[in-house]
This record gives sequence, C-alpha cells and structure tokens, in this order.
Amino acid sequence: PMKQVEAWLAGAGVRAGWRAPFVGPVAAAHSLGLKELNAELLASWRKLYDHYVAPLRRGFPLQPLANQELDALALEAALQPGKGFWSSFAGTFSAVLVDVRGRYLARASRYRRPRLPYRMLTTVNAMRKLASTLWTKEGKARPLVIRVKALPLPTRKKGPDQPVLAYLQLGKKTLFGFNQRPQWTPVQIAWWKPATATLGVAYGRRGLKKRIYRQLSAEESAWSFYRLLDKAELSGRSQNLWAFLLPAPGGGSARIRFRTADNPWRPFRALQKALSKKVKR
Repeated sequence: PMKQVEAWLAGAGVRAGWRAPFVGPVAAAHSLGLKELNAELLASWRKLYDHYVAPLRRGFPLQPLANQELDALALEAALQPGKGFWSSFAGTFSAVLVDVRGRYLARASRYRRPRLPYRMLTTVNAMRKLASTLWTKEGKARPLVIRVKALPLPTRKKGPDQPVLAYLQLGKKTLFGFNQRPQWTPVQIAWWKPATATLGVAYGRRGLKKRIYRQLSAEESAWSFYRLLDKAELSGRSQNLWAFLLPAPGGGSARIRFRTADNPWRPFRALQKALSKKVKR
C-alpha cells in the first residue's frame, strides 16, 4: 500500500513536504500491522521450538553430557527435509525470510522489517546445516562417514606381553591396526539404527602363539561410536587423535591410538552452540 500511495502522490505532482497527511495513515497502519505480525512470529516460533527443537537439547549427541540419546524419530521430526518442523516453519516464516545459498536471511524491505525471534536464524541455520549432513535433499537418510587410521602400536617397557594387533569395530565393520604402514579407512555410522562400537587389542608373548584380548565397548545404540569416543583421551593438542588405555595381562596397560581425518563432533557443533541458549519468552 505504501508504494502505491507514493506512486500516486508522485504522479499527481504532490511535493514531498505536502505528503504527510496522505502517507501518515498508511504508516500508522503499517506500524500496527507490524506489531501484530511480530507477536504472531514470536508465538509461532515458541510453539515450534517447544515441540521440535527443545527435545534436541536434552539428548546425546547434541547434549554431550546427557544419558538419554536422541532417537531417529526425534531427529526426523526436527530435521528431516520437508517433514515436521520444516513444513510448519515454511508455512509461517517463508514470507519474511529469503534463502541465500542454503542459509536463511531476513527478507529486505524499504520499511521497517518484522522483528525475528531472538536467535531464531542462528538456530534454524544450524539445524539446516546438520540436516544436510544427515539427509539428502530428497529426505533420504545418509550415514556419517568418518575416515579413521590406526596408529603404530606401542611397545611396553614392562611385562612380557606386547600389543600385536588393535582393532576398532562398529557393527559389522572392523578396522585393524598392525605395526605396519597406517591406511585411512572410511567408517560409516548409520545413525538411524543401533550398533555396538568396540575398541580392542591383542597381546602376544614371544614364543607363544596364544593371544590374549582386551577390549573397551560402548553399549549398543545409534550413537555408540560417539559414546566410545567419550571414553578416549585427546592426545596433545590435536582434536583428531584419540588414545585409549586398555589393560594388559598381569597388570599395567597400553595406549592404543587412532586418528580421524576430521573431528567427528564437527557436524554437531553449530547446533550444539545454538541450543546452548534458551529461547526468550
């Protein structure tokens, strides 16, 4: 309406100083409508947040300290493209947002723009980033792929038993580590179904063929690999080098190390940070 009024005034030759009586009522109506729109946007965001987003704050791995884990249904409702959250979100906010290279931004306007809810864009864009990692554009789930490399086995200074083999097992996939040239191996985490992640080491003694095995496991779950990482120590300053202490026969232990090509937690960081702030009421 404001554009139409200004165009009519310009066409009628009304000078800028004489336009206030015509523009004022339209501006007042715009201000009132904007106030009502802001209230509606805030109420809609609170409803969406409580129903879809808040549950993400309470489950592992988005809440690293949580005992309860996020299940596939909760993730699908909140993040799967075209479903649940995104369907409702688009119905309310598509008129005030614009998609720029995969990120939502506030739609430009010549006049006062609607006031978007606090941290909404930060949260939604972080959700969208994680969604693009866990699903294709068509909404098909895809596994997290982490490249892992076993590092050379340590030599124990005390005790006759030495590590001769280390292995990392996730479901049916097993990565072996010998004292040979390490190789990068992709490990696929099918986060929508449970599996068991296990790290093990075989100890050998010179002159004996028998091997003694020790292992460390995380309980079966969709996020078992990440639970196993929680049992590791970060070696040095690298966030991609994971060391596990496994007991040796007769006492003592050996430090078994694996390297990941990237930090396995990286896909979750942006949304973890966004969810650390509660929505304003």
